[in-house]
Formats: sequence, structure tokens, C-alpha cells
Amino acid sequence: MGRQISEVPSDKISVPEAPKATCNINPKAPDADYWIAVDFFGVRFVSVGTQPGTLFQKGFLFNEEAVERVLIWGANQNVVQFVVSTVNPAMPHVGRVPMTIAMHSPAAVDVAYAVHLIYSMK
Repeated sequence: MGRQISEVPSDKISVPEAPKATCNINPKAPDADYWIAVDFFGVRFVSVGTQPGTLFQKGFLFNEEAVERVLIWGANQNVVQFVVSTVNPAMPHVGRVPMTIAMHSPAAVDVAYAVHLIYSMK
């Protein structure tokens, strides 16, 4: 489980070349907690503690042809970073661009290891 953060502390950066643009998982709930689910297809962020019928999830796939996909990941201490390819809502005319998702999570290193392990099995 984790919570999205807008800035990564300098001592916890794991992807130094990460884009400055942040991909907001859910702009309507910026302080929400998410389950970080990793499977053979990609990474999903699933909202925690929602009311029945109000579940929110956003996923990024490993597939190179997916509109929203995972490009790079890494973790340092309790922060996991993902560089994803997605459409920036502020500039949709540009198409897919790299953006960063940073999550504060006690399991950050485990999440990054799981992504690495599953991705390498493809």
C-alpha cells in the first residue's frame, strides 16, 4: 500500500533521469491511499477503503503498444518511483509522454523488486 507524493526527497531518488512532470493517479483524490498491484501484465494502483461501487484503479502495462505503460521503475528506502508513458491531460495534443509517479510506501523496495522479477519473466 502507498500514497502518491509530488516530490521525491533528494536522498530517496532511485530514478535520477525521471521526468519532472507528475502523472496524478487520481486528480479527484490526490491524498488517497492505493494498493500497488503487480501482475504479469503491469502495475495497477487500486484505491483503498472506498465505498461499494466507487472503486478507482489506474493501470500501466508492460506491453510496448499500450497507451499507458511502465517504462522504468526503482525504489530507495520507502519511496518507489515509476516512469510511465501516458497522455498528459494538460497537453493531450502531444500524445503519449513520459511522466513520473512517486509513491511513499513501507514496501517500496519489495514493489520495485516484484516489478523487476515479473517483467524479467516475460
